[in-house]
Amino acid sequence: MQGRIRERGTPFDLDIVDLSPTGFRGETIYNLAIGSRIFITLPGLSPLEAKVIWRDAAFVGCAFANPLHPAVFDHIVARSGA
Repeated sequence: MQGRIRERGTPFDLDIVDLSPTGFRGETIYNLAIGSRIFITLPGLSPLEAKVIWRDAAFVGCAFANPLHPAVFDHIVARSGA
């Protein structure tokens, strides 16, 4: 699934490879520092606040500031075709 990240300044793309109600793992060429507060926009949703928890090469793991409601999570999964 494709998402858009905004840390500061211009937003950029992120490929989401794993999603849960509490966070996500994504792949991007942009360097996001551990501890950074970001906003991610997923298809059909308003921007969600998250924090970068870990980074390994092009992959980042982020935790949502507020877990996704189960109905919202199910909606995202249904839209992604997963």
